Amino acid sequence: DVFITIAYGKGTEKNPFIIDSADEWDRFVNMVNSGEDSFRGEYVKLTSDISVSRMMGESDVHSFHGTFDGAGHTLTVDFNTSEPRTAPFRHVLNATIKNLTVTGTITTSAQFAAGIVSESHGSLRLEGCRSSVTINSSVQGDGTHGGLVSRLSGQDNNIVIAGCVFDGSFATTGGTTNCGGFIGYL
Repeated sequence: DVFITIAYGKGTEKNPFIIDSADEWDRFVNMVNSGEDSFRGEYVKLTSDISVSRMMGESDVHSFHGTFDGAGHTLTVDFNTSEPRTAPFRHVLNATIKNLTVTGTITTSAQFAAGIVSESHGSLRLEGCRSSVTINSSVQGDGTHGGLVSRLSGQDNNIVIAGCVFDGSFATTGGTTNCGGFIGYL
């Protein structure tokens, strides 16, 4: 097995792993999506505004479990897909995402698109986040799209949203329903 590492930091609150480029984001995505690391109990910090084309957490088994601090920086997304669960963080479990701005466009013909997290398992804390994402949907009927989070999945889930805003938009061409400014479906 070839292990991919993030170049900087130790994953602690005082010395977090650092994401400072799209290449570092891709390494981070590869680590989570391959199952190499879920970052459970670890800290990751964004130190630059970056544009990304890959989504983190390909399934509930390979999901992000740590704390992601955007540190006031911006992820710009450009996702065009027919796969369900479109968001920078597709699946998270007992995660915290804070101080992050997400802009850009999501174009989808499938359910569960969101500005930050598509599907949350367990606990999720969103703190000081802003989603300025435009979600373009051609889903006919139930889209379950959310400005911040698409949906909470499973039992015994909870979510805390503190100091967050959605100032993006939804544009639908297929009569998409069930779009929520913060959460698509609880």
